[in-house]
Amino acid sequence: FLSGVHMTERVSVKADANGNNDGTSWNNAYNQLSQAVVDAHRQHEIYGNHPDVWVAQGTYTVAYSYGSVTYLPSNVSVYGGFVGNETSFAQRPQPGTAAFQPSILDGQNNGNSIIYQSEYYSSENQSIIDGFIIQNGYTGAELRSGSVIRNCIIANSGNFGINIYGT
Repeated sequence: FLSGVHMTERVSVKADANGNNDGTSWNNAYNQLSQAVVDAHRQHEIYGNHPDVWVAQGTYTVAYSYGSVTYLPSNVSVYGGFVGNETSFAQRPQPGTAAFQPSILDGQNNGNSIIYQSEYYSSENQSIIDGFIIQNGYTGAELRSGSVIRNCIIANSGNFGINIYGT
C-alpha cells in the first residue's frame, strides 16, 4: 500500500456496490468507471503493474472531465460485461453468447467523446476496451494507434464512431 493506492491484479467497478468504494473487490468496487481508470493508471505508475479494470453489467453515465472514463491512459485495459461475482477472467460470460450482457457507457449526448486517449501516448502503450455498448457521444472513442477495441457496439454517435490516430 503506497500513496493511497492498493496494488491489485484488477480494479472492480459495479454501479450498485456499497462497500469501501476502493475497487479492491466486487463488494468494494468503485461505483464510477472514471475512478477505476485513474486507480489502474496510478498503480502502473507507482508499482509498474498493469491491473485490468473489470466493469459489471449496467449503465454508467459519462460526465466530461479530465480523469473521467473519457480520458483513457495508456497501459489500462477495461473489460465490461461481468456479472459482478467473478474471481477469474474466464468466468466472465463470453461475448456472442446469450449470457453476455455488455456494460453500457452512456455519454448522454453531452457533445463530447465518451472515451478519449491523449495524442501524447505512443502506439507502444496499448490499451484495450472490450465488452461495452458505447452510446450517445459526439464520438464513441478517440484512441491512439496500437490500442484495441473489441466486442463493442458504438451507437448514436453524433460525429464519428471511432477515431484512431497514428503516432
